[in-house]
Amino acid sequence: MNISINKLDNSVLEVVFEVPSEELNRHIKNTNTLAEASEALIKESWQSAIKEKELEPIGPAQTAIIQIVPGQTAKFKVTVPVLPEVKLPEYKSFIAGIKKEKPEVKDEDVEEALKSWQLSQARFEELNRLAQKGDFISIEFSSSLFPGDTQSDRFILGEGHLVPGFEDELIDLSINQEKEFDLIYPDPYFVPHLAGKEAHFKVKIVKIEKVELIPLEELIKKDKIADDLEDLKKHVRADLENQAQLMTERKWRQEIISKITEETEVALPPLMVEYEQLRLMESLKRQVSEQLKIDFEDYLKRINQKEGDLKKTYQLEAERNVKQFLVLRSLLKNEEIDVSEEEVIQESEKIKSSLDEKQRNEVDQNQLRSYTRDALTRDKLFQKLSSTV
Repeated sequence: MNISINKLDNSVLEVVFEVPSEELNRHIKNTNTLAEASEALIKESWQSAIKEKELEPIGPAQTAIIQIVPGQTAKFKVTVPVLPEVKLPEYKSFIAGIKKEKPEVKDEDVEEALKSWQLSQARFEELNRLAQKGDFISIEFSSSLFPGDTQSDRFILGEGHLVPGFEDELIDLSINQEKEFDLIYPDPYFVPHLAGKEAHFKVKIVKIEKVELIPLEELIKKDKIADDLEDLKKHVRADLENQAQLMTERKWRQEIISKITEETEVALPPLMVEYEQLRLMESLKRQVSEQLKIDFEDYLKRINQKEGDLKKTYQLEAERNVKQFLVLRSLLKNEEIDVSEEEVIQESEKIKSSLDEKQRNEVDQNQLRSYTRDALTRDKLFQKLSSTV
């Protein structure tokens, strides 16, 4: 079989096949019609070409028959979108300028963590007075951006739980008192389509409670989590230092990928960008279902948006994600990073051993292996990059 490959553009290949007549005759003998033989021949030839030429299709292939006649050389072509060529910059020259921050855990960080844990164990006493900062309040509220949808929430007043300015409006309100006010969502905002929009809120105070913190010494004795307060602080500091180290490493890696991505030339395949936009939309739909507890069509009506228009707001994010994926993938190939099956198995078992029995029984083995391989591969890549600077 003779295979020739032509680039139609950076991410589309035209693969032309010339298959000896003997191969076609073999398929004709094994099938009922010439059409079935042609289909089997093309499928087999295409799969062989993917493996032999290390092709990387990212979408459905289109086949055009040039000639398939019994007793003659079969000719056909396959046009397929593939991963594009990525022109990486001389990245090692500027990786050296990207320094890891030195993780630092301050005494106040430890105190804040202890306070958070103490608050999670607190007792609450209902109050019959006006709401003040520091009270634990329960509210019901609605927004003009989500008409007809009444939500509930509970939080400590004054800790910035909701949209900036929202909680200030609730100070000095009494139980069952209602209030209406307007606020503008900050821009940027973690929900992109709400950024900069004005909303009219209607809020009702349902309950006001006093927070009674249980002394840390009492909690330590009750839960038997440490010998004493100083011992607890040591454990908390160690946990915070570990978290800080992980965050520092994650930030350093992201800065490297972002910098290399900025300097990289690559034509993004529209198909990959489209797929990523759809993935981001599916993520939004899950959030709406799980957090807002409403149907997505109802959600679109409430924010006065069409799904197609909302999808367009993810264009830039999708392009950035796709480009970073292509850059990371090229780095892995360029640095010849590989992870053995034995390494994957050992690390997967280590992860499983950290789970409880129910979690171990429910874990998807294929997903665990995939996650583990990806994590190990990235770790090896950044370890190698770090050693070169």
